[in-house]
Amino acid sequence: MTSIDFTKTSTYADLLHCWGNEDYELDGLNYELHYCETISRDQAVDDEGHAMYDEYVFRKPGEEYDEIVKTFTAEQVEQFAQTW
Repeated sequence: MTSIDFTKTSTYADLLHCWGNEDYELDGLNYELHYCETISRDQAVDDEGHAMYDEYVFRKPGEEYDEIVKTFTAEQVEQFAQTW
C-alpha cells in the first residue's frame, strides 16, 4: 500500500487523531523484552521511519486509572510515518 492509499484508511484517520491530541500519552511496547514505556511521539520511529517498538498504545491519563484510547502495530506506525 502506498502512503497515499494509506491516508484514505480509517487507521490513518485514527492515528492522525491520536497523534495530534496532546491529551493522549503514548506508550511503546517491546514484546521481546516484555517492556513498556511512555515515549514522546518523536521516539516512535527512527530517522529512516522504522518502528522502534512492536506496538503503540495511546492512552488518556485519568485520576484513578488510564483509559486506553487506541492501539497500533509497528507496521501501522511505519506507514503513518511515511506520510510526513
